[in-house]
Amino acid sequence: MSNSVLKRLFSNETIKVNATDGKVTIAQSAEVFESWLDPDFKNWNLDNFQASTKEMPVEAYEVVKDADFKTMLGSLNEDLDKLCLTQSQIVDFCKNYKDRLNPNWGTFFLFKEGSRYFVAFVYVYSVGLFVYVHHFEYAFVWLAGYAHRLVVPQLEA
Repeated sequence: MSNSVLKRLFSNETIKVNATDGKVTIAQSAEVFESWLDPDFKNWNLDNFQASTKEMPVEAYEVVKDADFKTMLGSLNEDLDKLCLTQSQIVDFCKNYKDRLNPNWGTFFLFKEGSRYFVAFVYVYSVGLFVYVHHFEYAFVWLAGYAHRLVVPQLEA
C-alpha cells in the first residue's frame, strides 16, 4: 500500500501481540512503564478493564510526513476501530517488543475507551519506558523529522 504519511517498518517479519484477558491496564503497569506513567490514565478514567483478545499480528510504521493523529491514522483507514489496540495489547507490545519501539523518539498506539479515542505515546529512555496519553483530537502536528512510530493491528492487504 502506498502511503505518503507513513512508511511500513519490519515488513519482512511477523510481529504478534499475545492473547490477553483485558485485565491489564496501562495505569496499572508501572513495572513496564517504570520511568514515567502519565497520571491522566487515571485522571481521565482510562483505568478500566477491556475485552479479552486473541493473539493478533500488528504492523509498525514510521511517520514520514508532518501530520496530526487524524491525518496519520486516517492515511491507513478511515475506520478508527480497525486501528485500535486494547491497553492490554499495548502493554504486551511494550514488554515483548521494546526493540521495535522508536529508540530516539516516541511510538503511538491508538486505543478506545467507551466511545472516545486516545493515543498512548511511549518513549524509550535509558532509564526505562515513559508513557503519556493524548486525546485523539489533539491537533498537534508531529514532525516527520523525528521519525515517530505508530503501531496498529495488521491491516488487510
